[in-house]
Amino acid sequence: MVFKWAKRVFTASSDEVTAERLYLALVEQSRQHAFYAEYGVSDSVDGRFDMIAVHLFLILDRLHDEAKAAGASQALVNRVVADMDNSLREMGVGDMSVGKKVQTMAKALYGRLEAYSQGFDEEDNESLVKALERNVYRSEKPVGANAVRLAAYMRRQAAVLAEQSVEEFLAGHVQFADEGEAE
Repeated sequence: MVFKWAKRVFTASSDEVTAERLYLALVEQSRQHAFYAEYGVSDSVDGRFDMIAVHLFLILDRLHDEAKAAGASQALVNRVVADMDNSLREMGVGDMSVGKKVQTMAKALYGRLEAYSQGFDEEDNESLVKALERNVYRSEKPVGANAVRLAAYMRRQAAVLAEQSVEEFLAGHVQFADEGEAE
């Protein structure tokens, strides 16, 4: 006899499958060498977290007004938070403090998503550049052309993602422009 709950426990929902595929794509894009070598992003745990946040924002921004993508969008955020938990455990953070650290990281992630959203809503890049300076470059002072270049990259990627159908995203397919193409 097969228990009714067994199917739910041992199979992922379509939103979770979609989220996993989108997550792998955004992580792959976030690891592009150019961000760390040419854009001045710190090649560290913090820098990689910030590049994941940038690419998560881009996907969520694309899917924001798509009602049928709400479940997949939430599953993607859940996947990112679950990876934070896994990463902390792999780094040896004790079980007793993982929850608090994940909560702090999730709060930082949501803050970045909100700041990038506000920056995208403005016609000029000033707000987005300042958000990138604060978050990616960890500076209140201007960091030169790096934040400006990263803001321009984000806008170019948003245009590339806007050309892709929501059905492609729901099938777990997202195609970022290669960093070299995005210049």
